[in-house]
Amino acid sequence: MALNSTSVIRLVDLLCEGPIEGIVNGKKSIFLNETPVADNKGNLNFPKSDVSFDQKFGTRNQSTLAGFKKSNSSIIDISEEIGENYSENLSNAGTRKGLAKYGGGNHIFQITDEDIDSFQLLFTIPQLFCTAMEGVAKGQLFSATIRLRVFVKNKNSKFKRVIKKDITGISTSNYQFKTDPVQLTGTPPYTVKVQKFIRGGFLDKKKKRPRAEEDYEIRFFNFKDIPQNTSLTNTRANRLILTSLIERQDIRTAYPYTACVGLHLSTETFSSLPSRQYLVKGMKVQIPINATPLDNGRLRFNNSAFTGELTEDKYFTTCPVCIFYDLLINKRFGCGEFIDTSNLNWVDLYPLSRYANQLVSTPDGNEPRFAINTVIGSQAEAYRVLQNIASIFRGMTYWGSNTVNVVADHGSSANISSPNKVHTSNVDKDPVHLYTNSNVINGVFSYSGSSLKTRSTSIWVSYNDPDNFYKPNVVVVEDYDLIEKYGYNIKEIVAFGCSSKYQAQRMGQWMLNSEKLDGHTVTFQTGLDGLAVLPSQLFAVQDEMRAGIRLSGRVGAGSTNTHIVVDQNYDTSLGTIDSSTDTISLTLADGTVEKIGINSITSDGRINILSAPSSLPLQDSVYVIQRGTIQAQKFTCIDVKDDGDGKYTITGLEFNDSIYDIVDNTTNNKAKLDYEDVTAFNNEPTIPTNLEVTNSLIQQQTQSQVRVIFSWSRGINGANVSFRVKYKIGDANEKTVDTDDTRLEIDNVTPTTKVNFRVRALSIDFGKSKASPFAVAPTFTVDAIETLKTVNVPDPLP
Repeated sequence: MALNSTSVIRLVDLLCEGPIEGIVNGKKSIFLNETPVADNKGNLNFPKSDVSFDQKFGTRNQSTLAGFKKSNSSIIDISEEIGENYSENLSNAGTRKGLAKYGGGNHIFQITDEDIDSFQLLFTIPQLFCTAMEGVAKGQLFSATIRLRVFVKNKNSKFKRVIKKDITGISTSNYQFKTDPVQLTGTPPYTVKVQKFIRGGFLDKKKKRPRAEEDYEIRFFNFKDIPQNTSLTNTRANRLILTSLIERQDIRTAYPYTACVGLHLSTETFSSLPSRQYLVKGMKVQIPINATPLDNGRLRFNNSAFTGELTEDKYFTTCPVCIFYDLLINKRFGCGEFIDTSNLNWVDLYPLSRYANQLVSTPDGNEPRFAINTVIGSQAEAYRVLQNIASIFRGMTYWGSNTVNVVADHGSSANISSPNKVHTSNVDKDPVHLYTNSNVINGVFSYSGSSLKTRSTSIWVSYNDPDNFYKPNVVVVEDYDLIEKYGYNIKEIVAFGCSSKYQAQRMGQWMLNSEKLDGHTVTFQTGLDGLAVLPSQLFAVQDEMRAGIRLSGRVGAGSTNTHIVVDQNYDTSLGTIDSSTDTISLTLADGTVEKIGINSITSDGRINILSAPSSLPLQDSVYVIQRGTIQAQKFTCIDVKDDGDGKYTITGLEFNDSIYDIVDNTTNNKAKLDYEDVTAFNNEPTIPTNLEVTNSLIQQQTQSQVRVIFSWSRGINGANVSFRVKYKIGDANEKTVDTDDTRLEIDNVTPTTKVNFRVRALSIDFGKSKASPFAVAPTFTVDAIETLKTVNVPDPLP
């Protein structure tokens, strides 16, 4: 009689907090060892009877999983053979000598978990048979028997037999069986002894027929045609392996608010636990009242006015803003014990949600600009988790006025009035504050920049690839021009919650282009005007020293709806006013900034405007004129510091409107930032002069090396601020260095090598830098080592 396994592995996989939408498409969305249970056409990849499942969506009053009898279990791998296989001592002639070894033995282990209520044992019988040695059935397999005994004792008791089971049949492959549950009583720990029992004694007084021989249907003492001491080592087997311990705990809960899957797997198909993956539509959350969730998780908004209300029902969505809000107010797993809805304003979150769900074009079709697809699988600091989620929609959070403030860096809200249409281009964002020499202390703006060499030239963005079971993959975004000049400066970042390679690409483009702006900051000190600006807000700077002309000041007395009186006369060197491009930005009585077209400007400081402002600006309020050729420079506020005595120091980061179109364009990685003109300084830089190349042998500590020095003069006029040097040593590739100095030193040059230098001057860099022609030095040949002059240089600082 052949033995066939019928054991079933039952396990529970906890997916996440609930309620959730659930497994996307039944068995097609369940993967065992990375193989779907059913393919896209519904054809099963495993026998139907070998795999079944039940899912719970994480509701409050959900029932228990089907087929689990109100208990759950954990499987502990043991894989220990009990006793050994049948064997014999053989004589030199190859016959059995003495009694056979029938392979009995014990295995003892402990269960120490106090919460375990019962256990089961899973056994594997790789081989169980005996073979006919004579007669017409010679060579055929017959049944054999394994006698299993299991004993248990608790801390204060003796061993008590709890299982007595004899298995009789034929097995030539891994037959598995599972014992009935054994209840544990008394005080833990519990000691379990598993015994492969072999009957002792003999069936006759001459002790020639061992009782253990009855466990085999073919017995040596029945042989007639062959000697009874013929070896049976290779014709019998009775192996028993304790495969797993299944610890069972009575379920005292139906896992409320926990989404889970109960899986039933036959051991005929799965001899060990397979890896499991589930494609799931996750958490259901509240969404804006005028939004409709789509199957892919994106929100589609209608054109009705948003009232600030959210839906009563909850829906599955990939909108990161809605997920962010739910984490903030949820009392079970979020910050709801400390933050409630009164600390948040959906009027501020609403445009962020619309912008996140706006469609952008990709080579593979359209997708929402920002989407979250992730599992937060471990406890983490709340602020860090919230910042990670905010980073998906380029947001930041801060606490102010008893409110959680959420802001994000994105294109103008005018461009998201139709978020259901595919994005084509952004419109420029208007500043909400104005700072000029007239409302800044001492009229001084301080500017700083960073070295180009410290900026990233290649961004490696890690995301979860849905085409490879959401395993990490990398998208690389590069600036080829910077790589050519400075080589590879790689920055590796993780796109949190991202499962789209194009969203990851957009993040890489954002990082690459943001670094070009991050190096340019402005810092200034102001009075009570500093109270109005908040982090992330956009402000404009009109600095007479940088622009080269005064285009700002304060409003005078006598302004009307048709003209604005200002505190300066018009500079006629600016040329004729162009009413199609020239504007004036006014600070109104309520603190808002409004931009109005200019019709004309009189010589006595009266600016005639094309339309009336929403309200007349107050006398002495700030204004800024913007010409088509000279614009106020925009910055994003990144810090406001209270210096006391009514003074505030504000730091801003350069802002550029063109970054949004560059980032959203996933088909053109070579698009460049478009910088506006913010200065009247348009003099071309002059070509450097007095080029000179020298060399020397420098001595530093105990080492000597050849140093080549290239120097030059700035030129007689022009705004020469920095220089670009290109040099080539021997047959090596030409290299590029940008420097503010008029000297470049190169060490470790090989004697007698030919060196070529050229240098050009760069003008003030407002994004649109200008450059002089290259000045080229004659080819220089490094001196031989014996003719070089030695120069001692100080040791480098530690």
